[in-house]
Amino acid sequence: MLFRSNAGELTLDAEFQRQKSALDQAKSRRDQIAEQLTRTERERSALQAKVDALRQATLHKDGTGALLTNNRGINVRGSVASLISVETGWESAISVALGDISDAIVVPELSDAVAALTFLKNESAGSAELLVLTSDASNLTSIPSHLTALASKVTSTTLGAALSALLQGYVAANSLDEAERIVSENPTLVAVTREGDYISRTRARGGSTSSPSLIEINSLIEQSEIDLNRVNHECDRFQFDLSAAENNVLSLQSSYERALAQLNESDATMAGLVEQIGRAHV
Repeated sequence: MLFRSNAGELTLDAEFQRQKSALDQAKSRRDQIAEQLTRTERERSALQAKVDALRQATLHKDGTGALLTNNRGINVRGSVASLISVETGWESAISVALGDISDAIVVPELSDAVAALTFLKNESAGSAELLVLTSDASNLTSIPSHLTALASKVTSTTLGAALSALLQGYVAANSLDEAERIVSENPTLVAVTREGDYISRTRARGGSTSSPSLIEINSLIEQSEIDLNRVNHECDRFQFDLSAAENNVLSLQSSYERALAQLNESDATMAGLVEQIGRAHV
């Protein structure tokens, strides 16, 4: 490059270098955002696949599925598992306490249950277990105040008193030792641990974890959908940022090209002057 002999030339050179640096930084930032977007889109695809797989696992077979999709006006509210919210960490315990009833279809009245069973028989659509919401909660087993009722680990706006009735006499325990102590001191109660071990005065059930229950799967779906929603927002933000970064690169590219053109024009002018001065001294 020719030596700049005046302030104007030095200014052009400095402006060119400034524009080049700004353009390089903008391109680097754009590429970083593009990489972040790619990673986040991969995470979104994985989460969506997980949610789809979990939802597939909750598809009800036999009469349960037929009732959930019936078009005969039979009043069903959904499965028990789909209508409850369980405190994180207690999904196994609630699943053990509810047993097969967690898969049952909830209906408001006994007449709805009869209509559902009649439908299944007439359509040869299989069998299903039903939970009728009209439950008497007046004779629930009393649990000592220093113990934690398992029912406190789960809520449902639909099931109401029926949920308390289903879990009456069940106590939450943090370990097998605690469960044993609770039942030894309160023989009429049943203690269930976080891991899903069932301890009563006459029965015990538990051990290593098997396949997840419908309650646990629904909990996984809920958390996965929260994660998916978060990642969707991140993708939207990165896409917006990438668009802004692309526009910034285009703008700086134009400024850079103008500075380069001015610098080249100045070089050409300087070269012409040098040539003229050289001929004048010949």
